[in-house]
Amino acid sequence: MGDGMNAPVLIAAIGSLGTLGVFILLAFVWQLLSLPERRRRQRRLAMIGGVEQSDEAQSDMSHSTAQGGIKRQGRSALIERAESLLFEFVPRVSQLSRKLEKAGLTMSAPAYFSLVLTLITILYLVLWQLLPLPIVSVLLLSISVGYGLPHLVVAQLSARRQKMILAQLPDVLDMLVRSIRAGLPLTQSLLEVGRQVDDPLGLELRSIARQAKLGVPLEEALVAVADKVDIQEFHFLVTSLALQQKTGGSLSETLGNLSDLLRQRHQVRKKVKALSSEARSSAYLIGALPVVLLGGLTLLNPEYLRPLLDTEVGNLLLVLGGVGILSGAFVMWRMMRFDI
Repeated sequence: MGDGMNAPVLIAAIGSLGTLGVFILLAFVWQLLSLPERRRRQRRLAMIGGVEQSDEAQSDMSHSTAQGGIKRQGRSALIERAESLLFEFVPRVSQLSRKLEKAGLTMSAPAYFSLVLTLITILYLVLWQLLPLPIVSVLLLSISVGYGLPHLVVAQLSARRQKMILAQLPDVLDMLVRSIRAGLPLTQSLLEVGRQVDDPLGLELRSIARQAKLGVPLEEALVAVADKVDIQEFHFLVTSLALQQKTGGSLSETLGNLSDLLRQRHQVRKKVKALSSEARSSAYLIGALPVVLLGGLTLLNPEYLRPLLDTEVGNLLLVLGGVGILSGAFVMWRMMRFDI
């Protein structure tokens, strides 16, 4: 009797892990088919920072680019994207440190790994006592939840911090314009505005000013913070300042135009969100409907759904239904995303 009851539970657990694997595979394939925006921005910034006026420097650059292209012939773009996406799920220590900094956390990478390992151990001990599953299934479930949950928390903190910086950026640009028009140099303006603005953007501005005072080139300090913040609008600021230093011109006018541009982008983003609110509500309703119906039928008449758990055909239908729901939710989520 015990083995008969454990078999459906084991099949359901394996089906859940399989559904999670299919969902991760869909995300993996989707990312492989799209060009990473960060890499394009980094190439544009490198091109702006590396522009030289002399023909000799341009010929050296062309020669080095040709040599680099010959060396990279053996590596396809698909393999590079696969490696990039792999390290999104299993990051290196340096990449993990940048992710933690991007989320505004002061935790080090070894401390994060220790936290993940502790969480996996606790989950394994708890699930092993509560669920009548084999040790391998409990271990896989503990690793999936113990590693995935902190990853999601860090991603949510990063997204929230980016939204806060994005909301502060236009007002900060206006304050920089007023400081520059008052006669302050750019480095001193960044420091003074950083003292008046709340974190997190104030902290980043003070960091740029401190690095510039220690002798770090301003463009290099800006690029480092832009990579840490990882916001497209902040990359606009870095590109504008780099172009202004190369070509000259009115810095206050450049920053003022950039502030107007960011406000227009924010208005367009809010308008798109309002126009897509009906589609998002429909997606939430469609995605939650199978789960709500399954829970309601389980409470009202448990025997009605018993064949789904006790028969192989029912287990297969559960797995296929879960894969279909997650696949549809993933497709709707991608359709509701608009890059502006």
